[in-house]
Amino acid sequence: MNDEQMYRILQDFANAHTLARDIRVTITPNSTHLEPRDGLDGFKYEDADMLQGLISGAKHLLMWARREGKVRFVRLASDCPRKGAKKSKIQLKVCKKVPSR
Repeated sequence: MNDEQMYRILQDFANAHTLARDIRVTITPNSTHLEPRDGLDGFKYEDADMLQGLISGAKHLLMWARREGKVRFVRLASDCPRKGAKKSKIQLKVCKKVPSR
């Protein structure tokens, strides 16, 4: 997993979380940007603070998994197709040490 994949997974995780129903999250290597989804209407500070903590924890987990070599990707749509699946999703599996190639 490279940095681009890791930050895309983090951004997908953050935007899909229930705390982000009023928040749009953009994550880059240099910053995490939280903004209201619906124009000028704001969001609760408590939700943004808790979501930021979850993002931080997920980021640390992914970095640990990368460092230990315990990350493997599986494409859901190609491995087990589901009805109505529009695009393939990447699922992250933390597993026993993956043999290096």
